[in-house]
Amino acid sequence: MLVNVADFLSALAQAFVRQLVVGVGLLAALGLALSLTQGALCRALLGLMGTRGVVLFTGWLGTPVHELSHVVVAWVCRIEITQVKLWEPDPRNGVLGFVRYRVPQRRLGELHKIVGTFLMGVAPLFGGALFLWAALSLLAPDAGLLLGEATQFATRAASAPPPEVARGFAALVRRVVDTIFAAGALSWRPWLFLYLALCVGAHLAPSRADLEGGLTGLAAALVLLLFVDAAALLLGADPLRAATWAARAAGPVAAMLLLALTLNLGNLAVTWAALALARLVRS
Repeated sequence: MLVNVADFLSALAQAFVRQLVVGVGLLAALGLALSLTQGALCRALLGLMGTRGVVLFTGWLGTPVHELSHVVVAWVCRIEITQVKLWEPDPRNGVLGFVRYRVPQRRLGELHKIVGTFLMGVAPLFGGALFLWAALSLLAPDAGLLLGEATQFATRAASAPPPEVARGFAALVRRVVDTIFAAGALSWRPWLFLYLALCVGAHLAPSRADLEGGLTGLAAALVLLLFVDAAALLLGADPLRAATWAARAAGPVAAMLLLALTLNLGNLAVTWAALALARLVRS
């Protein structure tokens, strides 16, 4: 009996960890990288044009995209929204917009809303990436081929060794640049897209309040996943197969996040160069 229980717990732990690593690990790593690059980009923009410049130059678009991402997920998860401000800069606290909602009660009937608070918190990452993908599709030819290549890379990156991941990412960066400038550097299309990417990329990551509000939802989602894995094992199913499905499902999502990360890195490099030049001129 003890052996059977030990085997069950071991299989449960293996399935649970593999699902997290394969299905969520890459998305989490990309989300963290986007948060870090957004922070660096905002600091560079602040040094270049000041708070007012950043708010007016990027916030008019980036903030509504950020807040609308919260709203869409709240609607899907049936979370009651009490107040929305898509674009209302407050110089006293630096808040550019917000979405307020009724916190779900901790009961089974509102489990989907509890989990939804976590999804709502991280929604700007995916909403911003989706916006950038839509903009690229409108402004650049062969954008569909780029998404296909990014999806293949994201799927391989979940299990490939680091050197291969680095080479694949470098190749993907070159492909992104080629796609953006396919119409030529003299065309208005790539420059408009890069400006849109700067606006959205500077406000893409969830705020601290977004993440704190979703902690309970994250815990509920993990417990729910563990419960489903346990039920699958008891019924004789193999929950490890779900990890493969999760990796395939995460591929296109990770591809859009990779696109957003590449654009943030490019905009960050350009902003750093402009800041260095501005400091040289001032001195």
